[in-house]
Amino acid sequence: MVVRVEKSIVFSLIMLSVPVALFELASWTLYRYHPKFDHPEFKLDYFNCDICQLDRFHPQLGWNTSDESPTGDGIREDDESYEHVCGATFGDSFTYGNEVEKNETIAAELSSLLKCQVQNFGVGGYGLDQAILKLKHYKSSRGVIFLAVYDEMLKRSAAASWRFYAGRKSLPKPLYALEKGKLTLYPPPDPLDAVRMREHHIHDHFRANHIIRFPYSYHVTRYLINNSAPQLTQRANNPWDESPFRELAFALLEEARQVSSGLNRDIVYVFITSPKHVTNHINTYAAFHDEFKRRNPGVCVVDTFPALYQAFSQQSKSLSAPNGHYLPVGNKIIATSIFTAINTSCDLRGMRMFRAEEPPLRASQPLIASDPTP
Repeated sequence: MVVRVEKSIVFSLIMLSVPVALFELASWTLYRYHPKFDHPEFKLDYFNCDICQLDRFHPQLGWNTSDESPTGDGIREDDESYEHVCGATFGDSFTYGNEVEKNETIAAELSSLLKCQVQNFGVGGYGLDQAILKLKHYKSSRGVIFLAVYDEMLKRSAAASWRFYAGRKSLPKPLYALEKGKLTLYPPPDPLDAVRMREHHIHDHFRANHIIRFPYSYHVTRYLINNSAPQLTQRANNPWDESPFRELAFALLEEARQVSSGLNRDIVYVFITSPKHVTNHINTYAAFHDEFKRRNPGVCVVDTFPALYQAFSQQSKSLSAPNGHYLPVGNKIIATSIFTAINTSCDLRGMRMFRAEEPPLRASQPLIASDPTP
Protein backbone atom coordinates (compact mmCIF):
# COMPACT_ATOMS: atom_id res chain seq x y z
CA MET A 1 0.00 0.00 0.00
CA VAL A 2 2.79 2.38 0.98
CA VAL A 3 4.73 1.51 -2.18
CA ARG A 4 1.66 2.20 -4.30
CA VAL A 5 1.21 5.64 -2.67
CA GLU A 6 4.88 6.48 -3.22
CA LYS A 7 4.64 5.47 -6.86
CA SER A 8 1.54 7.60 -7.23
CA ILE A 9 3.36 10.63 -5.78
CA VAL A 10 6.39 10.10 -8.03
CA PHE A 11 4.14 9.73 -11.07
CA SER A 12 2.27 12.93 -10.18
CA LEU A 13 5.52 14.84 -9.77
CA ILE A 14 6.76 13.59 -13.14
CA MET A 15 3.50 14.55 -14.82
CA LEU A 16 3.69 17.99 -13.22
CA SER A 17 7.34 18.57 -14.07
CA VAL A 18 6.93 17.69 -17.76
CA PRO A 19 4.74 20.71 -18.68
CA VAL A 20 6.88 22.97 -16.47
CA ALA A 21 10.03 21.81 -18.24
CA LEU A 22 8.40 22.19 -21.63
CA PHE A 23 7.27 25.72 -20.75
CA GLU A 24 10.77 26.59 -19.57
CA LEU A 25 12.27 25.15 -22.81
CA ALA A 26 9.74 27.05 -24.92
CA SER A 27 10.54 30.30 -23.07
CA TRP A 28 14.27 29.84 -23.61
CA THR A 29 13.71 29.06 -27.30
CA LEU A 30 11.52 32.15 -27.64
CA TYR A 31 14.17 34.33 -26.01
CA ARG A 32 16.98 32.78 -28.06
CA TYR A 33 15.40 32.89 -31.51
CA HIS A 34 12.34 35.16 -31.61
CA PRO A 35 13.03 38.57 -33.26
CA LYS A 36 11.15 40.29 -30.44
CA PHE A 37 14.15 39.61 -28.25
CA ASP A 38 16.64 40.74 -30.85
CA HIS A 39 16.77 44.15 -29.18
CA PRO A 40 20.01 45.99 -28.46
CA GLU A 41 19.32 46.15 -24.71
CA PHE A 42 20.01 42.41 -24.53
CA LYS A 43 23.48 42.84 -26.05
CA LEU A 44 26.70 44.17 -24.57
CA ASP A 45 26.95 46.74 -27.38
CA TYR A 46 23.88 48.46 -25.98
CA PHE A 47 26.03 49.70 -23.11
CA ASN A 48 28.65 51.32 -25.34
CA CYS A 49 28.89 55.09 -25.03
CA ASP A 50 29.61 55.53 -28.74
CA ILE A 51 26.93 58.21 -29.18
CA CYS A 52 27.16 59.72 -25.68
CA GLN A 53 28.17 63.36 -25.32
CA LEU A 54 31.54 62.45 -23.85
CA ASP A 55 32.62 66.09 -23.76
CA ARG A 56 29.92 66.65 -21.13
CA PHE A 57 30.84 63.71 -18.91
CA HIS A 58 31.43 64.55 -15.26
CA PRO A 59 33.01 61.70 -13.25
CA GLN A 60 30.96 62.44 -10.11
CA LEU A 61 27.74 63.96 -11.44
CA GLY A 62 27.31 62.21 -14.80
CA TRP A 63 26.93 65.52 -16.64
CA ASN A 64 26.79 69.17 -15.70
CA THR A 65 25.22 72.45 -16.76
CA SER A 66 24.66 72.87 -20.51
CA ASP A 67 26.95 74.96 -22.69
CA GLU A 68 29.95 74.84 -20.40
CA SER A 69 32.85 72.61 -19.49
CA PRO A 70 31.68 69.73 -17.29
CA THR A 71 34.22 70.91 -14.70
CA GLY A 72 33.05 74.55 -14.84
CA ASP A 73 31.34 76.46 -12.06
CA GLY A 74 28.02 74.68 -12.67
CA ILE A 75 25.99 77.88 -12.79
CA ARG A 76 23.67 78.99 -15.58
CA GLU A 77 25.20 82.32 -16.66
CA ASP A 78 26.02 83.98 -13.34
CA ASP A 79 24.26 87.34 -13.00
CA GLU A 80 26.74 89.86 -11.63
CA SER A 81 24.27 92.77 -11.54
CA TYR A 82 23.69 91.89 -7.88
CA GLU A 83 26.35 92.75 -5.36
CA HIS A 84 25.88 89.70 -3.17
CA VAL A 85 24.91 86.03 -3.35
CA CYS A 86 22.20 84.99 -0.90
CA GLY A 87 21.22 81.55 -2.16
CA ALA A 88 21.38 78.83 -4.79
CA THR A 89 18.79 76.65 -6.53
CA PHE A 90 19.39 72.97 -7.30
CA GLY A 91 17.18 70.73 -9.42
CA ASP A 92 16.51 69.62 -12.99
CA SER A 93 15.41 71.42 -16.18
CA PHE A 94 12.52 73.13 -14.36
CA THR A 95 15.14 74.75 -12.12
CA TYR A 96 17.60 75.38 -14.95
CA GLY A 97 14.83 77.07 -16.91
CA ASN A 98 14.46 75.14 -20.14
CA GLU A 99 12.35 77.06 -22.67
CA VAL A 100 12.86 80.42 -20.94
CA GLU A 101 15.59 83.04 -20.95
CA LYS A 102 18.16 83.25 -18.14
CA ASN A 103 16.33 86.21 -16.59
CA GLU A 104 13.04 84.26 -16.53
CA THR A 105 14.11 81.28 -14.42
CA ILE A 106 12.98 80.54 -10.87
CA ALA A 107 16.40 81.65 -9.57
CA ALA A 108 16.27 84.92 -11.52
CA GLU A 109 12.75 85.73 -10.33
CA LEU A 110 13.70 84.89 -6.76
CA SER A 111 16.79 87.11 -7.05
CA SER A 112 14.56 89.97 -8.16
CA LEU A 113 12.29 89.51 -5.14
CA LEU A 114 15.14 89.16 -2.63
CA LYS A 115 17.29 91.93 -4.16
CA CYS A 116 20.33 89.63 -4.10
CA GLN A 117 21.63 86.91 -6.36
CA VAL A 118 20.25 83.38 -6.15
CA GLN A 119 22.53 81.23 -8.29
CA ASN A 120 21.07 78.66 -10.67
CA PHE A 121 22.63 75.20 -10.38
CA GLY A 122 19.79 73.38 -12.17
CA VAL A 123 20.69 70.79 -14.81
CA GLY A 124 18.41 69.26 -17.42
CA GLY A 125 17.67 65.57 -16.94
CA TYR A 126 18.91 65.42 -13.35
CA GLY A 127 17.56 63.03 -10.77
CA LEU A 128 17.11 64.07 -7.17
CA ASP A 129 20.30 62.16 -6.40
CA GLN A 130 22.34 64.21 -8.88
CA ALA A 131 20.94 67.49 -7.56
CA ILE A 132 22.08 66.53 -4.06
CA LEU A 133 25.50 65.41 -5.29
CA LYS A 134 25.87 68.72 -7.11
CA LEU A 135 25.03 70.46 -3.85
CA LYS A 136 27.86 68.46 -2.26
CA HIS A 137 30.21 69.26 -5.11
CA TYR A 138 29.72 73.05 -5.22
CA LYS A 139 29.95 74.84 -1.91
CA SER A 140 29.47 78.51 -1.08
CA SER A 141 29.99 80.16 2.29
CA ARG A 142 26.65 81.93 2.52
CA GLY A 143 23.05 81.74 1.42
CA VAL A 144 20.04 79.50 1.45
CA ILE A 145 19.83 76.24 -0.50
CA PHE A 146 16.64 75.89 -2.53
CA LEU A 147 16.16 72.27 -3.57
CA ALA A 148 13.43 72.05 -6.20
CA VAL A 149 11.94 68.56 -6.54
CA TYR A 150 9.88 67.66 -9.60
CA ASP A 151 7.96 64.38 -10.07
CA GLU A 152 10.23 62.90 -12.72
CA MET A 153 13.35 63.47 -10.61
CA LEU A 154 12.20 60.67 -8.31
CA LYS A 155 12.10 58.17 -11.18
CA ARG A 156 15.49 59.27 -12.52
CA SER A 157 16.98 58.69 -9.08
CA ALA A 158 16.31 54.97 -9.53
CA ALA A 159 18.07 54.89 -12.93
CA ALA A 160 21.75 54.42 -13.83
CA SER A 161 21.27 56.31 -17.12
CA TRP A 162 18.43 57.11 -19.52
CA ARG A 163 18.83 53.77 -21.36
CA PHE A 164 16.05 51.90 -19.59
CA TYR A 165 14.34 54.85 -17.93
CA ALA A 166 13.56 56.54 -21.25
CA GLY A 167 14.75 54.12 -23.92
CA ARG A 168 17.71 56.04 -25.31
CA LYS A 169 21.46 56.04 -24.87
CA SER A 170 22.94 58.60 -22.55
CA LEU A 171 25.85 59.24 -20.28
CA PRO A 172 25.72 57.22 -17.06
CA LYS A 173 24.68 58.92 -13.86
CA PRO A 174 25.47 58.22 -10.24
CA LEU A 175 22.72 56.66 -8.19
CA TYR A 176 21.99 55.78 -4.62
CA ALA A 177 20.58 52.42 -3.63
CA LEU A 178 18.60 52.08 -0.44
CA GLU A 179 20.17 49.02 1.19
CA LYS A 180 18.99 47.95 4.65
CA GLY A 181 17.60 51.42 5.24
CA LYS A 182 20.86 53.18 4.34
CA LEU A 183 21.93 54.97 1.17
CA THR A 184 24.81 53.47 -0.80
CA LEU A 185 26.29 55.61 -3.57
CA TYR A 186 27.28 54.02 -6.90
CA PRO A 187 29.26 56.59 -8.93
CA PRO A 188 29.42 56.50 -12.73
CA PRO A 189 31.84 53.90 -14.11
CA ASP A 190 35.32 54.94 -15.14
CA PRO A 191 36.31 54.27 -17.85
CA LEU A 192 33.06 54.24 -19.83
CA ASP A 193 33.48 50.84 -21.48
CA ALA A 194 30.54 48.54 -22.17
CA VAL A 195 31.43 45.99 -19.48
CA ARG A 196 31.62 48.56 -16.69
CA MET A 197 28.51 50.30 -17.98
CA ARG A 198 26.57 47.04 -17.86
CA GLU A 199 27.78 46.37 -14.32
CA HIS A 200 26.71 49.88 -13.28
CA HIS A 201 23.19 49.19 -14.59
CA ILE A 202 22.78 46.25 -12.23
CA HIS A 203 21.45 48.82 -9.75
CA ASP A 204 19.05 50.35 -12.32
CA HIS A 205 15.42 49.86 -11.25
CA PHE A 206 14.20 50.11 -14.84
CA ARG A 207 16.60 47.50 -16.17
CA ALA A 208 14.98 44.74 -14.11
CA ASN A 209 12.41 44.13 -16.84
CA HIS A 210 15.17 43.55 -19.39
CA ILE A 211 17.19 40.93 -17.53
CA ILE A 212 16.46 37.52 -19.03
CA ARG A 213 17.88 34.57 -17.11
CA PHE A 214 16.78 31.31 -15.50
CA PRO A 215 13.96 30.69 -14.84
CA TYR A 216 13.30 31.84 -18.41
CA SER A 217 9.57 31.25 -18.17
CA TYR A 218 9.27 33.94 -15.47
CA HIS A 219 11.58 36.54 -17.02
CA VAL A 220 10.32 36.12 -20.57
CA THR A 221 6.72 36.42 -19.42
CA ARG A 222 7.55 39.53 -17.42
CA TYR A 223 9.30 41.09 -20.40
CA LEU A 224 6.39 40.35 -22.71
CA ILE A 225 3.97 42.01 -20.27
CA ASN A 226 6.19 45.08 -20.01
CA ASN A 227 7.90 44.99 -23.38
CA SER A 228 9.55 48.39 -23.61
CA ALA A 229 11.38 50.86 -21.41
CA PRO A 230 9.01 53.76 -22.20
CA GLN A 231 6.03 51.67 -21.10
CA LEU A 232 7.85 50.71 -17.94
CA THR A 233 8.36 54.34 -16.96
CA GLN A 234 4.67 55.00 -17.55
CA ARG A 235 3.83 52.38 -14.92
CA ALA A 236 5.06 54.82 -12.30
CA ASN A 237 2.17 57.22 -12.80
CA ASN A 238 2.83 58.90 -9.48
CA PRO A 239 6.32 58.15 -8.14
CA TRP A 240 5.56 60.08 -4.94
CA ASP A 241 3.29 57.23 -3.84
CA GLU A 242 4.99 54.22 -5.45
CA SER A 243 7.78 51.91 -4.36
CA PRO A 244 10.76 52.16 -4.61
CA PHE A 245 10.59 55.85 -5.54
CA ARG A 246 8.78 57.02 -2.40
CA GLU A 247 11.18 55.38 0.07
CA LEU A 248 14.22 56.54 -1.89
CA ALA A 249 12.88 60.11 -2.02
CA PHE A 250 12.47 60.27 1.76
CA ALA A 251 16.04 59.03 2.21
CA LEU A 252 17.47 61.46 -0.36
CA LEU A 253 15.66 64.46 1.10
CA GLU A 254 17.08 63.54 4.49
CA GLU A 255 20.51 63.28 2.88
CA ALA A 256 20.06 66.81 1.49
CA ARG A 257 19.16 68.06 4.98
CA GLN A 258 22.30 66.51 6.44
CA VAL A 259 24.47 67.96 3.67
CA SER A 260 23.07 71.47 4.19
CA SER A 261 23.46 71.12 7.94
CA GLY A 262 27.10 70.11 7.45
CA LEU A 263 27.59 73.25 5.37
CA ASN A 264 25.84 75.32 8.06
CA ARG A 265 23.26 76.30 5.47
CA ASP A 266 19.48 76.56 5.59
CA ILE A 267 17.59 74.39 3.11
CA VAL A 268 14.21 75.04 1.53
CA TYR A 269 12.42 72.13 -0.14
CA VAL A 270 10.37 73.31 -3.13
CA PHE A 271 7.81 70.81 -4.44
CA ILE A 272 6.89 71.20 -8.11
CA THR A 273 4.59 69.26 -10.42
CA SER A 274 4.16 69.67 -14.17
CA PRO A 275 2.00 72.31 -15.89
CA LYS A 276 -0.07 69.42 -17.27
CA HIS A 277 -0.96 68.28 -13.77
CA VAL A 278 -1.75 71.85 -12.74
CA THR A 279 -4.14 72.12 -15.69
CA ASN A 280 -5.84 68.88 -14.64
CA HIS A 281 -5.90 69.93 -10.97
CA ILE A 282 -3.78 66.95 -9.87
CA ASN A 283 -1.41 67.63 -6.99
CA THR A 284 0.80 64.58 -7.44
CA TYR A 285 2.90 65.11 -4.34
CA ALA A 286 0.14 66.12 -1.87
CA ALA A 287 0.28 63.02 0.36
CA PHE A 288 4.08 62.83 0.26
CA HIS A 289 4.35 66.56 1.05
CA ASP A 290 2.13 66.19 4.12
CA GLU A 291 4.00 63.11 5.34
CA PHE A 292 7.37 64.81 4.81
CA LYS A 293 6.27 67.83 6.85
CA ARG A 294 4.96 65.55 9.59
CA ARG A 295 8.30 63.72 9.77
CA ASN A 296 10.31 66.94 9.67
CA PRO A 297 8.65 69.60 11.82
CA GLY A 298 10.27 72.98 11.50
CA VAL A 299 11.77 72.27 8.06
CA CYS A 300 10.95 74.86 5.39
CA VAL A 301 8.77 73.22 2.74
CA VAL A 302 7.13 75.13 -0.12
CA ASP A 303 4.01 73.79 -1.82
CA THR A 304 3.82 75.57 -5.18
CA PHE A 305 0.66 73.85 -6.42
CA PRO A 306 -2.02 76.13 -4.85
CA ALA A 307 -0.58 79.33 -6.35
CA LEU A 308 0.00 77.71 -9.75
CA TYR A 309 -3.50 76.29 -9.91
CA GLN A 310 -5.03 79.58 -8.79
CA ALA A 311 -3.19 81.41 -11.58
CA PHE A 312 -4.30 78.84 -14.15
CA SER A 313 -7.91 79.06 -12.95
CA GLN A 314 -7.92 82.83 -13.19
CA GLN A 315 -6.31 82.93 -16.62
CA SER A 316 -7.97 79.79 -18.01
CA LYS A 317 -4.77 79.40 -20.00
CA SER A 318 -2.05 76.76 -19.70
CA LEU A 319 1.16 77.68 -17.93
CA SER A 320 3.07 75.22 -20.12
CA ALA A 321 5.72 76.01 -22.71
CA PRO A 322 5.67 73.84 -25.88
CA ASN A 323 7.91 71.10 -24.43
CA GLY A 324 6.21 70.89 -21.05
CA HIS A 325 8.21 73.29 -18.87
CA TYR A 326 6.76 76.38 -17.27
CA LEU A 327 6.35 79.62 -19.13
CA PRO A 328 7.98 82.67 -17.49
CA VAL A 329 4.75 83.44 -15.64
CA GLY A 330 4.84 79.97 -14.06
CA ASN A 331 8.44 80.42 -12.87
CA LYS A 332 7.49 83.78 -11.40
CA ILE A 333 4.62 82.20 -9.47
CA ILE A 334 6.95 79.50 -8.11
CA ALA A 335 9.49 82.13 -7.04
CA THR A 336 6.76 84.18 -5.38
CA SER A 337 5.56 81.10 -3.49
CA ILE A 338 9.11 80.57 -2.20
CA PHE A 339 9.50 84.25 -1.31
CA THR A 340 6.21 84.24 0.61
CA ALA A 341 7.18 81.10 2.54
CA ILE A 342 10.60 82.35 3.63
CA ASN A 343 9.07 85.62 4.81
CA THR A 344 6.13 84.14 6.68
CA SER A 345 6.42 80.50 7.72
CA CYS A 346 10.15 79.74 7.53
CA ASP A 347 12.83 80.86 9.97
CA LEU A 348 15.95 80.93 7.82
CA ARG A 349 19.28 81.71 9.40
CA GLY A 350 20.80 82.56 6.02
CA MET A 351 18.20 85.20 5.30
CA ARG A 352 18.61 86.69 8.78
CA MET A 353 22.35 86.95 8.30
CA PHE A 354 21.93 88.60 4.93
CA ARG A 355 19.36 91.10 6.20
CA ALA A 356 21.60 91.85 9.17
CA GLU A 357 24.19 92.88 6.58
CA GLU A 358 26.84 90.47 7.68
CA PRO A 359 29.39 90.11 4.84
CA PRO A 360 27.86 87.63 2.36
CA LEU A 361 29.51 86.01 -0.63
CA ARG A 362 30.11 88.40 -3.51
CA ALA A 363 28.31 87.50 -6.73
CA SER A 364 31.54 87.32 -8.73
CA GLN A 365 33.26 85.02 -6.22
CA PRO A 366 33.55 81.46 -7.60
CA LEU A 367 32.26 78.52 -5.63
CA ILE A 368 34.63 75.87 -4.35
CA ALA A 369 34.34 72.40 -5.88
CA SER A 370 34.85 69.44 -3.59
CA ASP A 371 34.61 65.68 -3.71
CA PRO A 372 30.92 64.71 -3.49
CA THR A 373 31.62 61.22 -2.19
CA PRO A 374 30.22 60.89 1.36
